[in-house]
Amino acid sequence: MRLISLFQALIKAYYPIKPDGWNPLPVQLNTVMLSKIISSSRTSVSLQLSEWANRGLVKKDGKFLLIHGALFSDVFDWWENRKTEGDNLGGRIVSCLNKQISNKK
Repeated sequence: MRLISLFQALIKAYYPIKPDGWNPLPVQLNTVMLSKIISSSRTSVSLQLSEWANRGLVKKDGKFLLIHGALFSDVFDWWENRKTEGDNLGGRIVSCLNKQISNKK
């Protein structure tokens, strides 16, 4: 999940994710770099990428890694899925932070 979350965050930082298509990872990271970022072993990252490649969820295009949007289907982004203010915890947190900011002005 850490690797999926990293991929999702990197892609979203550059452009919207295509849920039914290929999403190029906007930065070139090798397995050693990926393993350091997510605090995992290089072997674990390599094995996971190989498994996803066998399932058709990742592939290489030159030096870039392409990730199919299906890989992100089970990732729940609490911020993007928050309801209107006050309807859920995320909304209450936002409301509280906004009040604190306005009180400091």
